[in-house]
Amino acid sequence: RARWPLTDEEVRSYCEFLARIGEGVRVQPLPPVIEDPKDQAIIQAAVAGTAAVICTLDAHFYRPPVLAFCAARDIRVMNDADLLQSLRRG
Repeated sequence: RARWPLTDEEVRSYCEFLARIGEGVRVQPLPPVIEDPKDQAIIQAAVAGTAAVICTLDAHFYRPPVLAFCAARDIRVMNDADLLQSLRRG
């Protein structure tokens, strides 16, 4: 809320939108792939959901071992600007 001054209704609406379009996945344990343990869940969800892209500005995801792990599973790690450019190219 400090970063994005949204009303309760805007937050509720956005959460409902995510629930409608989101897909639940059942993650499987993986060996540690990324330095930050909180980021490991993102990697696990991307693998379980066969994600094509992880869109993030978090520097941990751009370390060579993480990029190699993701590339081996056809998951690209991109920032928001690169993802938008890729989507515009089709």
